[in-house]
Amino acid sequence: MYGDTAAIRRLATEQRERATDIRAEGRALRARIGATTWDGLGAEAMRSRAEERLRGLEGVAARHERAGEALDHHAGQVDLLRELIASIEHRALGWLADGLDGALGLPPPGHLDWLHVDLPWGR
Repeated sequence: MYGDTAAIRRLATEQRERATDIRAEGRALRARIGATTWDGLGAEAMRSRAEERLRGLEGVAARHERAGEALDHHAGQVDLLRELIASIEHRALGWLADGLDGALGLPPPGHLDWLHVDLPWGR
């Protein structure tokens, strides 16, 4: 079935978990840098470069978070669309049960084409 929202939400969770892992790695790296007793110009250059990398890691983690949010939003939109399809399908099948001509050429259950079925809405 198209639009497997459970799979989409699993991907969203995975993205958030990656963000958490990346942030944990950043914290561990920051702790190791802070524990370094090395002094001098080389040490300062290393710390400066490490801070740049840590900011980059935080940016990557933030993008993973946003990806998770986008996937969750997408899953919600897919759920709404599937509910709309089911509603149209249910109404059409109700009319058929009432004796409406079956020549409407109705799509299979749950199919996206239900959004384009021309139904007599005025009934």
